[in-house]
Amino acid sequence: MAVALRETEPLIRDAVDAYPGLLDLQTSSTSVAVQMQRLVYGPFKAAAQRRPMDRLEGRPFLIVLDGLDECSDKDGVQGLLDGMLSFFNENPLIPLRVFITSRVEQHIQCRLNGPGARVETLHCSNKDIAALLDALFEKGCKQSRVIQAYVCQYGEWPPPHYKHQLVQHIGGSFVFAWEIYQIYHGNKRAKRVASFNAHGSPSPRPSEFIRAFMN
Repeated sequence: MAVALRETEPLIRDAVDAYPGLLDLQTSSTSVAVQMQRLVYGPFKAAAQRRPMDRLEGRPFLIVLDGLDECSDKDGVQGLLDGMLSFFNENPLIPLRVFITSRVEQHIQCRLNGPGARVETLHCSNKDIAALLDALFEKGCKQSRVIQAYVCQYGEWPPPHYKHQLVQHIGGSFVFAWEIYQIYHGNKRAKRVASFNAHGSPSPRPSEFIRAFMN
């Protein structure tokens, strides 16, 4: 931001000089929420109040937070979102926007359900979803001797018509496809269905497997 909007650069330097601990995430007083308030929101607001920023040309400044769900500190993420929403509620007309990409994790979704946030689900074509599932199932096959044994005996797993059924059910949602991936790799019920048939033979039983997580 200091590079893109020169007006904010001296204000950011002043904040770092006044609060040297801002650059030390090991102390409790330097959470990401505090950093954002003193290094981003505060300087931006102060610069915007002085005079219009020429580089914006009447448009809002955009900050992108990519892969927020990959942050392991869930409390820190919630604090970041709480501080962000509080700032925008107090400054609804400020020319600043934050674009966040993330999977729909509970600790994130619960913070974005209220006013001040607009949530959009990424929808793609069935072709894109099919390509994603192909990659996931291929990875799963390489990691599972059970599935490898099934493929050697019966051929492709899951069969194309079952895969088509799954793609149709997902309906173009990468979020839903990811949930299926989570079930595929972690859900005990799905794994139990996928592992053996009624006679104890190695057979993923694709129809039962798909039915298990579609239900």
